[in-house]
Amino acid sequence: MDFAGLILLDYEYAEITDCKRIKKVVRTRAHYYEAAERRYYFFFEFTDVRGKTRKFLFEDPIHGHEINVLKERIETTQNRG
Repeated sequence: MDFAGLILLDYEYAEITDCKRIKKVVRTRAHYYEAAERRYYFFFEFTDVRGKTRKFLFEDPIHGHEINVLKERIETTQNRG
């Protein structure tokens, strides 16, 4: 089973009313001997028909394609129904 499938085990695609992929950039301050750093965090957030919102963290280079496929499947199901 794929990564996104493990998170959504309890849900049918039709039960998800909204979903989005979130990219969060965190910048650290520079100290006198270090350079400033930029870190990227990726989240997938979805809302079910009961109004409950869930968000999970994923690594984009590893799971980015699976998240894109999942988002497309959810949007296709929403457009059908």
